[in-house]
Amino acid sequence: STSSSATATSSANSAEKPEDSLLSIINQGIDNYNRHRFHNAEDDFNRALDLAPGMSRIHAYLGVTLLQLNQRQAAIDALRASYELDPFGSYGRYSKNCLITLMGDEEIRKRGPKD
Repeated sequence: STSSSATATSSANSAEKPEDSLLSIINQGIDNYNRHRFHNAEDDFNRALDLAPGMSRIHAYLGVTLLQLNQRQAAIDALRASYELDPFGSYGRYSKNCLITLMGDEEIRKRGPKD
């Protein structure tokens, strides 16, 4: 009976680990971002997306990270995904504001300088 309870415990632990590891990966990405290790942060957020592709927050983090890496179109795609997943949540609204700013910037770039 000891082995069956050990098995049940290890099943319960393995059930918790994906979420714990997801949170630790996200936190590692945030830490890398804050330390200006943007390539590492990008890798972390992509790993997190592999585990939770429907999480608006991760797409938003990836989007701002990609902006730091001058990967404009990929950043827009990530921010758009964040907004589409949760348009009324805080990360979705943040992503929408980033997209509005980026699109406005794009319009200004297209116009070019005027005398």
